[in-house]
Amino acid sequence: MAPNPTLLSLPLEIAHHTIGLTSPTDLASLALTCKLLHSIIYTSTDRYIWREIFLRIWDDPRVRTHLDTRQGLPLTSNAELEAALSSLPYDWRTELQRRIRAQNLIQNKRLALVSTCSQRKNVFKVFLAVVRSASPAVAGRRIPEAKNAHWLWNTLKRADACNYNLWPSLHHDVLPFAELVPDFEELALRCELHTYIGLTQSDLERPQKDDPVSITLSQDDFSVVNIPTLDIDGQPGSSQEIRRYYLRSPSRPASLPQCLYSNPFSSPGNLRNAARAFVYDLRNYTRCNLWAPLLNDLRGGYKAHWRHLDYLMIVILWNLREEGFLIHSTPDEYLETRPCPPMELAALRPWSAPGWEAQITAALDFDAKQAVNETCGTIGEKATNPPLSNTRPFREWEDWAGVEGKWQRVVCFMDYQDLFRYNFQNRLSTSVFEEDGFQEEVRVMDVELRITSIEPRDAPASRTYSETAKRLNRPRIHFVGRSQGGRPHESKVVGFVECLESGDIRWHMVSSYGGEDRWSSEGVQVGGVGSARGIIGTWSGIDHEPGDPAGPFWLWKIGGRDALPSSFLNPPSTNR
Repeated sequence: MAPNPTLLSLPLEIAHHTIGLTSPTDLASLALTCKLLHSIIYTSTDRYIWREIFLRIWDDPRVRTHLDTRQGLPLTSNAELEAALSSLPYDWRTELQRRIRAQNLIQNKRLALVSTCSQRKNVFKVFLAVVRSASPAVAGRRIPEAKNAHWLWNTLKRADACNYNLWPSLHHDVLPFAELVPDFEELALRCELHTYIGLTQSDLERPQKDDPVSITLSQDDFSVVNIPTLDIDGQPGSSQEIRRYYLRSPSRPASLPQCLYSNPFSSPGNLRNAARAFVYDLRNYTRCNLWAPLLNDLRGGYKAHWRHLDYLMIVILWNLREEGFLIHSTPDEYLETRPCPPMELAALRPWSAPGWEAQITAALDFDAKQAVNETCGTIGEKATNPPLSNTRPFREWEDWAGVEGKWQRVVCFMDYQDLFRYNFQNRLSTSVFEEDGFQEEVRVMDVELRITSIEPRDAPASRTYSETAKRLNRPRIHFVGRSQGGRPHESKVVGFVECLESGDIRWHMVSSYGGEDRWSSEGVQVGGVGSARGIIGTWSGIDHEPGDPAGPFWLWKIGGRDALPSSFLNPPSTNR
């Protein structure tokens, strides 16, 4: 070896390891120094360098893939996990470059202001992919570091990515009069990301000015332009449904007629009132969307409605902050003075809610005992499976949604007279929210839940048991519980949790009032399955009569099944 060895004089394995310690920016610069290094970095079939740099910054995305291919079963031991991951292909270079490009664009305010709709959508898709590929909070017998959450938060807080005043309006790139037509896909992507991040300082400081998406023009001002109609949830309808509008004076600053996009888009400059206007609009709760923050895909399935979930989150967090439950002291810090849903990005990881570590450990112990018995020649399930009681015909690790345990629930509502005036007398004018004396009520309740049954895995396919649920081994779970802290002091809770065809997790609950079933709640899990962020949704009357009240709720877990009283977890059998 030369007295002063250079990088290229080192053995190839050591050179690869050394190059793998560089940052993505330095790696690109290093490839420009000579042809040999360019060949090693970009044309080599060995992806070791790209994999090492990627895994130093982000979680291993193959873990989530492995979680799905294992059909929802607990992850194996560390050695088996590493062996399983090595067999899964992944394009490290392409994904690393996508993430760095998105980071560079969003942190450059000049580029962000002139970005196109397609560029912005690509950025949001990259960031959402980072959230969805985060490793579970419990993997095998270890707790992985939340690298994805740290990188995403550091990237977004410097870029102020969800500042509605920084980024251009939701303009479409292709449609005629594109500056007038919001892009539905970008809207959904931005709302999903904002739901994950929560309220930011820029949200709280948003200037009081009209939203550029708000529109008021008469039809006499329009010439020919084809615009797809909207379905009941504010989404574009089928391609056959077309309406024509005529713009007589193209030079005049124009907007679309307010009646066309008023449901999802017309909103005042105040973000809080914009959220209230949507959440308390009773037209947004129909049989078509199961009275929930869901979108009907018109094929018999449902998926999360992220604009609705975003507004529900805004209403609840703003109320908690106003009531003193949450103090938003800095742009990157939530000071929780009283019970509050976990808002850090790491709370979006699967299995990050309390109780999961013990649940996964129990599953791994069972797998280990099964392997020992199989090695020793034990035959039959009865020899390996623990006995099942009459009251609990399932094992704790079969609770794939993390239902059992202690929960906290926040419910918000406005005075019914104000709700009635807003929906039926004031023509949905947000002036109701600005009146002296207007106030939303906040109730915080403790909830205990236990499972009563889990539907068989081989249940026939139907609208209530999706193919995705079968593939991921996530059958419908039925539960009962009790809620304390509301009025009356204690009420009964019954419900179920299921996996939709889209992969979203739906929670349905019915709670009693005065001994009678009175309220129905529909929610969506935010983040991965079993995430600490919990469930955001809406409550309404159980009969869903016209004029029934509605409002937002947030349910998050504060304790595992070991926190439940034994008398509640194993009630005495009523069968004699």
